[in-house]
Amino acid sequence: MHQTLARPGDLTSRHTMLRRVLGLVAAAALTISLGVSAVPAIAQPTDAYYDCEHGWTSEFCNEEEPEQAPEQVNPAEYPKPGTVTAGMSILPEAAGWIKAWSSEIEWLLNGVEQPVQRAEDEEFGTDIVGGSRFVVPVSAIGKRLVVRVHMDDVLGKSWVDEFDLGYVKANVFTKAPAPTFSGTTTAGNKLTASAGSWAPKASIAYQWYRNGTPVPGATKQTYTLVAADAGRQIKVRTRATATGVTTVEKFSVERSIAAARFTSAPTPTITGTARVGNSLKVSTRKWAPPPTFGYQWYRNNAVIKGATKSSHTTTAADLNKSLKVRVTAKRSGHPTTTRVSAARKITAGILKTGSKLTVSGTARSGSTISASVKAPAASKSTYQWYKNGKKISKATTKSYKLSSKDVGAKYQVRMSFTRAGYSKLNVNSNSVKIAKPAFSVMFNPKVSGTKKAGSTLKATTGSYSPKPTSHSYQWLRNGKPISKATRSTFKLTASDNGKKISVKVTAKKKNYQSKSATSGAVSIPVPVKTVMSDNGTYRVGKDVNPGLYKATGNGKGCYWARTSGFSGSFKQIKANYFGTANTYVRIVSGDKGFTTSGCGKWTTVNSSGAKASKITKDGTYRVGIDIKPGRYIGKGSSSCYWATYSDFTGDFKNLITNDFTAGRLVIDVPATAKGFEVSGCGTLTH
Repeated sequence: MHQTLARPGDLTSRHTMLRRVLGLVAAAALTISLGVSAVPAIAQPTDAYYDCEHGWTSEFCNEEEPEQAPEQVNPAEYPKPGTVTAGMSILPEAAGWIKAWSSEIEWLLNGVEQPVQRAEDEEFGTDIVGGSRFVVPVSAIGKRLVVRVHMDDVLGKSWVDEFDLGYVKANVFTKAPAPTFSGTTTAGNKLTASAGSWAPKASIAYQWYRNGTPVPGATKQTYTLVAADAGRQIKVRTRATATGVTTVEKFSVERSIAAARFTSAPTPTITGTARVGNSLKVSTRKWAPPPTFGYQWYRNNAVIKGATKSSHTTTAADLNKSLKVRVTAKRSGHPTTTRVSAARKITAGILKTGSKLTVSGTARSGSTISASVKAPAASKSTYQWYKNGKKISKATTKSYKLSSKDVGAKYQVRMSFTRAGYSKLNVNSNSVKIAKPAFSVMFNPKVSGTKKAGSTLKATTGSYSPKPTSHSYQWLRNGKPISKATRSTFKLTASDNGKKISVKVTAKKKNYQSKSATSGAVSIPVPVKTVMSDNGTYRVGKDVNPGLYKATGNGKGCYWARTSGFSGSFKQIKANYFGTANTYVRIVSGDKGFTTSGCGKWTTVNSSGAKASKITKDGTYRVGIDIKPGRYIGKGSSSCYWATYSDFTGDFKNLITNDFTAGRLVIDVPATAKGFEVSGCGTLTH
């Protein structure tokens, strides 16, 4: 753009202009500002050309007007061509142009006019004459810079000067140190680069080199040396960039990288029993620094395909061969290192059974016996049976059928196991003695007859296969033999009351093992005993003992009471009952007295009963003894009452459940109940 320089008439005071011009003349120099630096211009001679024209008083006025033309701007006031850099600030002051009344300046980049900045006089706050500051932008780098000056004088003369300052260059770093790096120069270690201090401040990029060639991907400030660096030269390059500044690359001094090595690399050993079927393992021992290991097993120096683990289970192919293992150690920055173990010769494996060999089955004539064992895995087996220690011809299968000729003989079996790569294993079973054939029991014997002292019980023989030729008997009381009771019949005595009687029948036949079978036991009841014959009050513990008793009277006027004393006080009644005489009562040890009326005689009770499935009479019944537990159905009546009890003391707490009902009945009597009472319900059927 054009910048028009001030004329004297444009100022507020000619005296001010004069003083300004005189000041500039006295300076006799043109100052060009370059950024923060000032470059002095060559001084130009001046006179009072302007002052004398206007009649001003000046020691420089001439009597006659000069004939020469105004002097041109001195090219030395500008930077030398080719020295302009981005960011430079150029401010030509007007000392060299004082003979021109008017002047305009243009700044051109590749012929395109550029904007300028206004420059002020610091003393007077006015535009500097000829002042137009131009700051060279970064975008000017590589472009040609030209200054074009338009000038007029008081005589009306005009002219134009152009000054070619050449191509604008980028600035340069004033501080650009070479990088350094630190760290142990051995493969596997980390190196760290230092770019140093740059001016102006720069952005630094890194690239590491190996023998002068960039290491792919190694573009960080740090670099971890790898095995490929061993024996090579390593250096780092820094690339510094900043706005308007020429990019600079610097290289560090190269340093040799030493190969890393294992300080401890022992020979591996093979552990484990060197037999077929066993697992052998590698002991790598202690390496320093610790690597990762790879393994390869060899059989007689040949690679065993797939055997690349730290252990190897030997097979038949290894029998009588020498096995060794190669261990390959790897670690970043270290050369791959291998070690080979000493060889070990593999012997035959040992077979073992998973269980003891036994003879199973019934060792009797007519039965089949078999060999029973858990054989070694993947083995083949053979059998050989022996009788009394002698080999039986053609008895070479798993089982053997016994005959009557074998009775009394001792039998055993030998098994042989084989497997490729293993020693043969022979195993002998236990011996068994062959017994006579036995009967099969088809039906057990039974006992019949009246179950009371003085009556005779009779035993059946039961049924056997084959049919016995004879039988023998032994009667039992509570499971123990009764002396001399060895016939098919047995007469009961008082000693059998309350006991369980059964009979063991033994079947016999020539060349057969005798076979015994026992009947089911029958219970012989204890005869009931009358303990209270008359109405009245009885002392518990003296007249009557605690226990369970049954009333034997008839009708519905039976009354009884358990009492804690004999004062007749109502509060001494612990429990009482009024109803049918077909009932029970349990007198407990804490009772003092027992009163009865209209109940008939009271007797002891048997542990057995009818276990009836039909109830036709009102009264109280023992569940599981007198009647069966379960569901009962009846037609009922208009006033039916029933109840279940946990005992027979008459205490309210004995009551489990009860009901008054009419019409059709369905009653569940649980097996856990002890007693069941019914009144006015008619016939109940299980």
